[in-house]
Order: sequence, then C-alpha cells, then structure tokens
Amino acid sequence: MKIKNFAQLLLALSLTFVACTESDNSTQQQQPSEDPIVKVEAKDFVGEYRGDAYTQKAGAYTLILAADGFVEYSGGMMPNSTYYLLDAFGDFYEGKNTGYVTLPEGTYTLDTTNSLAKGTISYAHSSYITTDDDAMGTAYPFEAAELVVTVEGVTLNAVVEGKKHIVTFEGQATVADKRAEDREFSAPNAWCFFYGDHDSKDVADSYLLFLSDDTEYNLSSNKIYYRLDLFSEIVDKSNGFAIPYGTYIVDEESSRQPFTVAVGQYSDFLSGPTKEIGAVTAGRVVVDENGITAELHIMGGVHTVTYKGYIPVSDFSDSYFE
Repeated sequence: MKIKNFAQLLLALSLTFVACTESDNSTQQQQPSEDPIVKVEAKDFVGEYRGDAYTQKAGAYTLILAADGFVEYSGGMMPNSTYYLLDAFGDFYEGKNTGYVTLPEGTYTLDTTNSLAKGTISYAHSSYITTDDDAMGTAYPFEAAELVVTVEGVTLNAVVEGKKHIVTFEGQATVADKRAEDREFSAPNAWCFFYGDHDSKDVADSYLLFLSDDTEYNLSSNKIYYRLDLFSEIVDKSNGFAIPYGTYIVDEESSRQPFTVAVGQYSDFLSGPTKEIGAVTAGRVVVDENGITAELHIMGGVHTVTYKGYIPVSDFSDSYFE
C-alpha cells in the first residue's frame, strides 16, 4: 500500500521509541525466542527520498520494512509487530518530482562510521523496532546489516543482539519523493560579520553573511533568512573589511580554505512563513561588484538567491573573542 503520511509515521516512531539499555530487564525479557534465525516476510516496504539533503556523496533514502504493515489511515505502527528502519544512501534520482521514485538496485551495507557514502546504511539512524500491546516501540541498533535490492524485491540480512534476521519483500518499495522544490529569492537586505582568521589560523579569514527580507537576524515568523559561513583569503585590514570578490564553493568537508563555504551550523536557511529550515549542503556563492549571486542545495532543492548592492561588514575580529 502507499503510505501518504509517511512523515507522520517517522514522527510516531521517534516519539514512541523506548531506549534499550543493559539495565532494562523488562526490555531484555521481550527479546525473541531461542530460534537461531528470525525469518520475516515483510508486508510493506516504504520510504522517503530526499536527494542531496544531507550529502553530495549519494542520494538519501529512508526505508522501512514492516512485518505486518501499518495502521490503516493513520500510518502508525501496529501493536505487537516489528519494523526495520534503514537510513540508506544510493544513486541520485535525476528525474522530475512526480510523487515517487524507484529505489536503486544494488547492495547496501551497514556503515558504523556513518560516512553517508553510496551503498551504505547509516548506523546512527537505523534500527530494529519491536512494538508492544500499545504500539509503543523499542529500538535496537543493528550489529550488522546488508540490504540487497533487485528488480524482483529485497532481502535484508541483519544481526540484532547476536541474532540473525532474514527479511524479504517481493516487489518494489513505495518511495515518496520528498525533495524540496527549487526556488528563487531576491534578498532586499544583506549584512555580514568579519571574524578574521580565528577559525582558520593564518590560512583564511571568515565572514558570516546574511541574506534576508529582514533587517536583522530576528527569526521573525514572517521573514526569510539565508546564513552563509564564508572563508576568504587573508585580507589587508588597512583596505577595509569588504568580502573579497570571487566564487566561494560550498565545501562538505568544511576545510575552511580560502574561497569556500563551510557546511554545518552556520550555513543554513530558515523560512518563517512555512516554518522550513534546512542546511546548505552544496552550491556556490559569487561575490562581485554588483552584490551576491548564490546557488544553494538545501533539502534536495536548489535555491537561487540574489542580492544587489553594498554589503555592510561589522568587524568582530578582535572584540568578539576577548
């Protein structure tokens, strides 16, 4: 079946998980029987695709194999059932957003380093889930996992608390296309803070650039904000603090080298009207005599952001760190 409120299901999972710990004796007693292998023929296989929302290395697919399916209409978890939540990374889907995408064929293997590389399953956000009489879920981490996807179906071989699980599903997964729409924004305002080379000593100076329809970073409910962590060549302060002209490439590794944009907590997008928020994962920012032109990959969509005019820069290279 097609789960139209898959986001609600993921929220339900996050809200109803009960953490499994060594001291939780009641949880340990709920573990499966003495059978050496757990074999499951999944009733449903659903997911969401978010493109390059988290990395430029691979497309992001959040997948769930459900032993008994989901509660009709609400999409929540069934009581006394099991679920396999897999945060997988595979080939990018390049087609238009028509509602659903095809899960790429291949083998996906659990990666305890959480590299987000193609062909991996992220350890940090994947788990085996059991539910009780009230559909409250208990999540257990995978010790090993390999998902094989073919045109006929999928097979998951996993190990949970020393027990092997073999989960099969015949047919194609129902994967909803959740890539954000491309958009354009002409910012009427821009401002910038200069921090010197504190974050990249003797290598690059840093600028925190804001593009917005607000005049300050007030996080107002009806305003739009883009925040970008730029690193330039070392500037000559005697000539002022203007952002050096050039093309700044979004650097997923956040190397803080000249003419890069670092990803992380200071490069993001916030839209008050729609309450959206997303990290910048790729793209470029061009600074020239006319202002700013930026193409930014955010939550699977491309934002084209422009600003024309002078960019005021406040110097915090000394006082901010005292």
